[in-house]
Amino acid sequence: LGAKTSLSVYKNVGVSVGYRHRASRNYVRLLNENRVNAGVTYAVSKATSAGVAVYKTTGTSKETTLGVSLARNF
Repeated sequence: LGAKTSLSVYKNVGVSVGYRHRASRNYVRLLNENRVNAGVTYAVSKATSAGVAVYKTTGTSKETTLGVSLARNF
């Protein structure tokens, strides 16, 4: 279960936020996680964008992760 949205805020700059919930049960371990994220992207050109995002996970595992991206549209 999750949701994500993004918005162009100024010229070539966009922001995004999202939420995801994961839960499962097996014989060994119960998984129950919530993850929120927020990021910023910059369109270098019409075909290329660079971005950075922070992911905060709570629940079964607890961590904060920084993600860096480079996307190329063909």
